[in-house]
Amino acid sequence: MNEKLAEALGYVDGKYVAAAARRKKHKKKILFPLIAAVLALVLLINTPTIPFVVTARAVAMPGNSRAPQWHGDGDYRNSHENYESYRILAINNAETVTAANQDFAAFFADASHEFLTGTEENALWSPVNAAVALSILAETADGSTRQEILDLLGVEDVETLREYIARIWEAGNETDGNQIRAMASSLWLDNGMNYDRSVMDTLAHDYYVSVYQGNLGGVLTNNAIQTWVSNQTGGFLNQMSNGIDLTPSPKSIGTVMALVSTVYLKGTWLDEFSESQNTDGIFHSPGGDKTVTYMNRDKIQTYYYWGESCGAVYLHMRNGTCMWLILPDEDKTTADVLAEGEYLSMIGAQYLEEYENRKYMKVNLSMPKFDISKELDLVEGLKSMGITEAFDENGGEFRDTFDTELPIFIDKITQASRVSVDEQGVTAGAYIELMWGAGAMAPPEEIIDFVLDRPFVFAITTEGIPMFVGVVNEP
Repeated sequence: MNEKLAEALGYVDGKYVAAAARRKKHKKKILFPLIAAVLALVLLINTPTIPFVVTARAVAMPGNSRAPQWHGDGDYRNSHENYESYRILAINNAETVTAANQDFAAFFADASHEFLTGTEENALWSPVNAAVALSILAETADGSTRQEILDLLGVEDVETLREYIARIWEAGNETDGNQIRAMASSLWLDNGMNYDRSVMDTLAHDYYVSVYQGNLGGVLTNNAIQTWVSNQTGGFLNQMSNGIDLTPSPKSIGTVMALVSTVYLKGTWLDEFSESQNTDGIFHSPGGDKTVTYMNRDKIQTYYYWGESCGAVYLHMRNGTCMWLILPDEDKTTADVLAEGEYLSMIGAQYLEEYENRKYMKVNLSMPKFDISKELDLVEGLKSMGITEAFDENGGEFRDTFDTELPIFIDKITQASRVSVDEQGVTAGAYIELMWGAGAMAPPEEIIDFVLDRPFVFAITTEGIPMFVGVVNEP
């Protein structure tokens, strides 16, 4: 029975939602610090270890996506008023996503350089997943603790942040058969945790967070969160999410909260590779040359981008995302590309057609098949980027949201992610664990060979937002 209940925690019956709306703020105070983690985002807060009873009720649940939907009959002449309203809302939302991408750009660039360089192994992370996690953290914080997060993200105030995350979430969620884009977040509170009801409602409405409350601290809690991650990522991260552990660090008394946020993408190429065109060839990895399987497509009509240190092309997927392939120049490295950050300007300008150094060409593409994964500890990197108070054992400013007498601090932020690429398409997943203790163009005339036979950077984007950024050193 316990295992069945644990599996069921990934879903919540609607009757609990109605009951949650009638609940008032709890009075019991928690006297313990908090832990946090990131990438399916798991946020954990610490309390003493107590037996876990496998029950969880909904404190606050997000509604359906507020993304604009076209419900007309396809004949805009007969549905002009409805279509015009839809069009205006869609344009406004797209402009908000563009503004968010521009404000987050420095964080995306600096953090990607921080977390993807300094290794000869494959490297991978989800910038948008981290941004969502930090935004939720900012919503629960106050004063200078919140300001540090806003400064890092490059956003002026929390009201703007709410709008950004809502529109990004809506842009990042769409399912059509096997074509999937999905983002999700859940906040888990211990039964004794006192919380501000209005903050929980804001998390549900503006951040699309599901808030649960139950007894944290045992093996079944870990299983419940693992099941939630599995449900949100189609089982793609099971091997990694099975390692989620709410055990506090020595500096923390116990876990009192856990925030989990996920990103999952599954899509086929708009034009698939043919396995019959595959070839074996040499890849010049940092550890020495190796033979790998290359997927090949000739004369792809697309834009070729170039900058100070790299060239880039992108491929469309049927789920609305793009995969960017970014190859350093012969005298440059992936670290140079990440440090200069110009690739993000290419990505962000894709839909705006503002990037100067691009040309419509025919591209002969050779890229290796790969399946890479990475687990990251983000704490030290975030500290070096300016987030300090949230990790202070004396406590950050979280008390207005969580009524406690002793300090609450973030004890752990970890991220796990995986991307698999083959002839059919791309599957990508990430979770962050936060423990709180038009017409056709004329065919191009120029042809370029774009051969990814040495370490390269890739990015998977939705409306210009980098969902995943990685470095392939060993296909």
